[in-house]
Amino acid sequence: MIERVWAAASALLPKGRLARSALVVSSGHVAGYAVMLLATPLLTRLYSPADFGVYAVYTSLIAMLGLVSMACYEAAIPLPEDDRTAHGLVLLSLGICLVTASGMAVVIRFGGETLLGRLQAGELAGLFPLFAVQLIGSGSCETLTNWFVRSGRFAPIARVRLAASVVNASVQIALAFLTCGAVGLVAGSAAGAVVGGGYLLVLFFGAWSPRSASAADVWNAAVRYRRFPQLSMPSTLLHRTAILLPPLALASLYDSQVVGWYGLAQRALIVPLSLIGPPLSRVYLAEASRLHREGLGRLRRLFLRTAEKQLLYAGLPLLVLVLAAPALFAVAFGEPWREAGVYCQMVFPMLLLFIIASVLAATLDVLERQDLQLLRSTVSLGLMMVGLIVPWWLAAPPRVAVAALSGAGSAGYLLTLWLVWRAIPRDRLPQEAAPGVDRGPREAPFEPSQRGLTASSVSVSVGSHD
Repeated sequence: MIERVWAAASALLPKGRLARSALVVSSGHVAGYAVMLLATPLLTRLYSPADFGVYAVYTSLIAMLGLVSMACYEAAIPLPEDDRTAHGLVLLSLGICLVTASGMAVVIRFGGETLLGRLQAGELAGLFPLFAVQLIGSGSCETLTNWFVRSGRFAPIARVRLAASVVNASVQIALAFLTCGAVGLVAGSAAGAVVGGGYLLVLFFGAWSPRSASAADVWNAAVRYRRFPQLSMPSTLLHRTAILLPPLALASLYDSQVVGWYGLAQRALIVPLSLIGPPLSRVYLAEASRLHREGLGRLRRLFLRTAEKQLLYAGLPLLVLVLAAPALFAVAFGEPWREAGVYCQMVFPMLLLFIIASVLAATLDVLERQDLQLLRSTVSLGLMMVGLIVPWWLAAPPRVAVAALSGAGSAGYLLTLWLVWRAIPRDRLPQEAAPGVDRGPREAPFEPSQRGLTASSVSVSVGSHD
């Protein structure tokens, strides 16, 4: 009987390697984000919109610092053909992260009060140790996630997301009863990052030996992939700044309550959209790297199928909910948060395109076209700055400013998708592949009509910031 049940369940699961891998990764992200979703209605009643405004400033700063904390060497970990070079990249990334986090903590300790005060988050100045701790934790998690992606071990990635979310929510709820204000939200975020990074560190170094990589391997990896800090890091910083800048800009223009509304609107959309983005980006990077290494020439097909499934299984269902967002926010989070539902409607196009572009832009790393990464990031940030400057110059109300930001951001992410598409070599027909090259399976990735996939199974398989 048990064998029959297992056979029936197995028949419903995706059979393709790419879809199964995405299912494993997304399971942890689904569970982790479910924890955060369940905790959010309680947190919005324990913390004020102003507290969430300070928290939004903190998470934006942490995310921006995290972009440079490893000099983008962690993005190259799935690419080398030999494990020694990949080991060298892991050690290099972790070392740079440790140095960067320590330096940032010193800067915030002695010079952060003035900057944070202008962002109406002066209370964060005394929390410089948490900045360092979270940078180290999140940097370790990002680096080692890419290592496990390279080795095809997706289960640890799923487990770490769930564990971090549980710790994050638990600490935030517990500290709310100690009247910690925004500090409770910050401390919970840092605790989750430490748990996630620490868990992966234990797994990695438990199987690591000194023979895995030497100092020479670290140096050779740094030289071989120097284009990542030279070009990828500036382009990544510019690109992500476009999505992280709005809370900081709104904090300098309006009161912290407006920032809190924007932060909740962004969080409410990023959570379900991230059920697709992060897990799919990991698997997409691994599959695109494999296709490129083996010369199979099917990157354009992978690009189109991945974009199609993101729109179909994330964009359309969310659109229905977004149309009713103001009423839903008032019921779920309390009447003071109704305005956040209006902001949610405005930023939906930008965040949907952001998630799609973030996944597919990994193609430029695979092709080592960091020059195009830098170009698209520069133009995208320029468009976002226009969206910030025009409302400021017109002294526009907050709703107009949010709408302008969304329109400018959407234009930038559409530009990214166009540049990536133009950079991909045209797919070759199977008979044009080099002799002796394994052409691999010919099915299109994530095709629900093939191999027993159903629409529901695909929606889970392709479905995951503080």
